[in-house]
Formats: sequence, structure tokens, C-alpha cells
Amino acid sequence: MKLYTQLSRLEIGNNTIAVRVSKAWNSLPDEVVMSCSVKAFVAKLDKHWNEQPVKFDYKEALRLK
Repeated sequence: MKLYTQLSRLEIGNNTIAVRVSKAWNSLPDEVVMSCSVKAFVAKLDKHWNEQPVKFDYKEALRLK
């Protein structure tokens, strides 16, 4: 269930929503992708994201302003 996108010669083409979304989708574990229902998918996706380290804490950034 992996998505394939052909990369563009230009940098702007490689930053389109289709390329960014396919990279995010392909990085998900098979357990999340192969969920049997939407409800199960959302639950597994939330669990997967909660286990990932925070890359950018937007709440902290808002406090610094």
C-alpha cells in the first residue's frame, strides 16, 4: 500500500502536496496502513503519532512571543 511519486527536476515540484503526503503515508508502519476500518485507522494513527518525539513544540513557540 505504498504510494509512488515521480520526483520533478525542479525543487518547487518536489514540494507539492502530492509528494509531501506520499512521503508521510509511506513512512507509516504497516499496522497503521492496513487498518480494517477508519475508526481503527484513526486510533492507530493517534497512537503512532503520540509515540513519536516532538519535532516542533508550537505551544512553546507561542509562549515565547
